[in-house]
Amino acid sequence: MKLPVFDNYQIGSLVNEDHFGWTFTADGTAADGGNRMIRVLKAQSVVSEFAGAQAQQLVELQESLPGIRPVYAVSPESDNSPLAFLSEADTAADAQSMPALLSKLQKAGSLRGILRVLREMAAVVQVGHDHNLYHGGLRPEVFSWKNNPSRGLRARLGGYGEVAMGGLQYLAVDDFVFYLAPEQLESGDPSGNRMQGWDLYTFGVIAYYGITQQFPRLEKLHQLHAQRPNVFDGSALVSFGEITEASRGFAEQLKAEAVSWPPLPGGGKISSSLMKEIDALLSVAPEGRPASLRYFIEAVQAELAETPMPERSNTDRFVPTGGPAKVVEKPASRPIPTTGPVGQKSAAQAAAPATAEKQEVASQQPSADPQVKAASENSTQSVNAGKGKTRKQEVSAKSDAKPAKAKKQKAAKPAKVKEKPDRAASTGDEGLALRTQQYFADRPALKWKLCAGAFGAAAICMGCLLAFALYEKHSTTASLTDVTLTAQQKAQDLVRQKNTEVAEMQQNVEQLQELAEKSEDQTTQFRAQARLAQQVLREAQGKGDEFFRLILENRDTDVPEFRARRAEVLQGAESYYKGLISVYGSNPSFIISSADAYFYLGRIYREGGQFEQALTSFVEAERRYLELMKNEDLRDPAFLERLALANHELGKLAFRDSKHSRSRHYFTESARYWSEFRSELPAEESRATLNIHENSLAIVEAEHAMGHLGAALDGAKSVALRLVDLDQQLSGTALQHRVTGAQGKAFELSGMIFESQGQITKAKEAYKQASNCFALAVEQNAASDSHQLGLGNTMARLGLLTQDRKKLEAAVQTLAGVVGRNPYEVSYQTSLAEVYGVMSQAQRDGGQLKQAVALEREAIEILRPLVEMNTELSPQLLFSYSTRLAHLAEMLGDMNEYEASREPLQEAADILTIVNQEEGASREHRRSLAKVRGLAGFAQEESGDKTSAKEHYLLAKADWEELLKSDPNDQNARQALRWTKERLSDMP
Repeated sequence: MKLPVFDNYQIGSLVNEDHFGWTFTADGTAADGGNRMIRVLKAQSVVSEFAGAQAQQLVELQESLPGIRPVYAVSPESDNSPLAFLSEADTAADAQSMPALLSKLQKAGSLRGILRVLREMAAVVQVGHDHNLYHGGLRPEVFSWKNNPSRGLRARLGGYGEVAMGGLQYLAVDDFVFYLAPEQLESGDPSGNRMQGWDLYTFGVIAYYGITQQFPRLEKLHQLHAQRPNVFDGSALVSFGEITEASRGFAEQLKAEAVSWPPLPGGGKISSSLMKEIDALLSVAPEGRPASLRYFIEAVQAELAETPMPERSNTDRFVPTGGPAKVVEKPASRPIPTTGPVGQKSAAQAAAPATAEKQEVASQQPSADPQVKAASENSTQSVNAGKGKTRKQEVSAKSDAKPAKAKKQKAAKPAKVKEKPDRAASTGDEGLALRTQQYFADRPALKWKLCAGAFGAAAICMGCLLAFALYEKHSTTASLTDVTLTAQQKAQDLVRQKNTEVAEMQQNVEQLQELAEKSEDQTTQFRAQARLAQQVLREAQGKGDEFFRLILENRDTDVPEFRARRAEVLQGAESYYKGLISVYGSNPSFIISSADAYFYLGRIYREGGQFEQALTSFVEAERRYLELMKNEDLRDPAFLERLALANHELGKLAFRDSKHSRSRHYFTESARYWSEFRSELPAEESRATLNIHENSLAIVEAEHAMGHLGAALDGAKSVALRLVDLDQQLSGTALQHRVTGAQGKAFELSGMIFESQGQITKAKEAYKQASNCFALAVEQNAASDSHQLGLGNTMARLGLLTQDRKKLEAAVQTLAGVVGRNPYEVSYQTSLAEVYGVMSQAQRDGGQLKQAVALEREAIEILRPLVEMNTELSPQLLFSYSTRLAHLAEMLGDMNEYEASREPLQEAADILTIVNQEEGASREHRRSLAKVRGLAGFAQEESGDKTSAKEHYLLAKADWEELLKSDPNDQNARQALRWTKERLSDMP
């Protein structure tokens, strides 16, 4: 993630992080010398277009909105940089947080002080409403109290655009849920003026809580959350753009609870008029709320002045745009009162003693001196008029005449949030289509069920047609045979009768012709029926393929029990495709069906850990698809896509077996097929391009494994640059998380290459960039195990290079969850084991040998079941396991426990001997075997077994000499050989 840049400012230290974003100090100097802060919003928790539009509107209106935190500049979301804006910051000297202020007043029992604060908070919210700015995410945390009221209102409001609404990628449940309106939780649709209704309800909650220290609804749930802050962990209000069932459950509970007023803390009292106004704000139905917060402000002002409040007409209610068609006009004679901190005091109030008020809030508010009154009066006039001058109005007087309604609609309707069609208004075919579309949209799993049902029905039809066709064929053949025999017999009789009875013969000939024509018609009919049966079978299999494709491609999810049920479905799919191959595998008429069957069967084998069967299936699928591509009548772009996917899987299988040159070939072929697929289907250009880049990264990894560091580094840099452009193209799409993950992979590979070259500083920077990219990818799609794996790996490498134990522990925590969900992914287990090994090495370097041994044993226990139970062991797994055994033995030797170290060293030597016999064994594998044999010899020698020690030393000596032959400049090998010879010289 790239951090935003603003002129004259750069991001400083982190001040705060919440669900919606991060707040940083802004380092630098501005012309006016004011305090600044930078707010960076999280992409998954805001709708960037909407939040950006609100921030931009504040940039244009900042000088005319007293009490609302100014925004000076906006950095739009682009180039993998999130939305951010530069705004005014409050210093500790002149401001305090609103939750802290309200808590202080509540503890002091200052009800009048609380009412004054609530009055100014309401006035600030109303200022925004008067300028067509609706917040939608009000909560005490977005307010602050500025002690210097130079701009009028001392309450300060920020956080515009940070809203719980439909269209977000993900938003977890937290304390702010208790402030949300029922309809906000139920639908999350902010279009029209619905967000104004959300603000009215939320402020009612804030007012009720400020006065009673309880929530009007969900109080018991709030107490539970206060006692157990993690009670909502794993729950989301919005997920993948949709309001969740958890959110709707909160809404239903809100509607079920009635508001009742408890005795106020400290025996305080408020008037029934103020209670009635707060109750109206807390109406479950938006239409039951008042038209604005002016009535609440009047009620508070009357309460503080101890004067009766005029009755409000029940017809003056808030009307959402999407609600009833009734139009209710706001009375022009109801401005915000011109008394108190938001206006000038009346003469009676000015004459009243102020001693009690000063005692109540002396520690929270400054005295109301003439300068403060004048500033407040100016701000009140702006609030009353609702038409403060903006920057645009200062440029041209014509902008004063622009209708406020158009501006309101522009500010209130965010991008990506579409209003659902009114089902009641849909009639005839159009209404039916809309209802049908909505029905399927609400039930995404039904599509798969229908696919499976259609597949079963089609298979039954196919069976019936085949049976009927076989019966017809048998009947036709029998009839034709009988007719032919009859004709032959009559022909012989005619020959014996010396060509007599010519007329009868002619008649028989005509009969033969008629029967032959009839037989030909029946044969044609049979062929047509056979083609129809084949077509039905192909369509049925196509529906089955689509069903299983969805199952295979949607494995990354956090839905409970999904993975277990998915595994059951794939077992059924394996039996289905095996049966299909058994029946039609050798039939040339069903080459498409059998090719697809081998392709999907390979993917099922691959995921189930049956790697040899997967390899065989993919190879056969590739052969059949290539045969199909030669036939112009059967050629289909879908075959190119499956060829590309099959070659990619073959490349992964080859890499798993350390056949890096062969894996590079397969990845290259996969990229070539994707390129052909892209040229034939331009509409799929973005997806194909992303797959090409992913294959390129796989090639880079293979080059690195083969020791071609220069070529690997050039490839990683090239792919990283191309991914930047692709990220812009796919921003906001379902593929964006894959692009972000690919960027993380490019940086991770660069870090590995730099580390291999000894450029540690560059390696650290690359791993840091990779970790940031993977973290962003996890935010974009938290269910993707590959992103979690990349995050864990890069944090581990960074933790090792920086000696940061916290990063290593975080890496273990991240990788542990991935391993449990992927029992057949060897790379996941080896990654976790290697992180334990890294932590063990760090403990060893720090002199904590016991802790280091314990960590290394944990790593071995992770890998041991895979080695003992898996019949298809990869060299990668064996090498990782032997490395852990060797490290454990070394540390036992450090503790002088040579007898205990003999067993792991012998096991490591045996495993490495097998690894070095495999095709593609690397120099690193041979070096490890030589080292382990030398260590084993030393352990045997220290244990008193000099005969065994000599055998190991001789083997190690031969290994080191072989390594020096291939590379005479290997100084480490030369030094190890010298040490081994010295040990041998002491042997009898």
